[in-house]
Amino acid sequence: MTELKVDLDPHRWLELSRYRGLFESGVMSQRQIAKETGPHRRTVAKCLSVQVPAAPEREPSGRPRKRLVDEVAPLIDAMLRSEILLKGRVIHERLASEFGVTINYQRVKLYLQEARPRIAEELGIRPATAILDRLLHHCEVISIISVPACGFC
Repeated sequence: MTELKVDLDPHRWLELSRYRGLFESGVMSQRQIAKETGPHRRTVAKCLSVQVPAAPEREPSGRPRKRLVDEVAPLIDAMLRSEILLKGRVIHERLASEFGVTINYQRVKLYLQEARPRIAEELGIRPATAILDRLLHHCEVISIISVPACGFC
């Protein structure tokens, strides 16, 4: 493997490495990449000539990977059964505060996308009915305040 001795800041290096695929596919020449990124074409040639080591291949174990969200799935399902329209942010906060579970918010949202329709079907709730119920509740709250905020009240 060739050792590269080029004085580029890390941002420039990342920018040049983004163009590697375009150069290797033949879409852009080294001269065009140099024009786009700023360094001299010889510098671009040096950077693109370095062999990038491939990521090591993982051997498949034959069993499905265990997701972290699977450990808290029963808790999330119970929360959804109590209130099907509970927001993902609220569920994530409850998991952290009440149960001490540290899980990424995005994982909770992804799980909710698959769990919400399944639980709604278990409860016999059609999606349109749930939205209509929420809208009616919104109108009731607005009418209690006596401020017409939506065209449905």
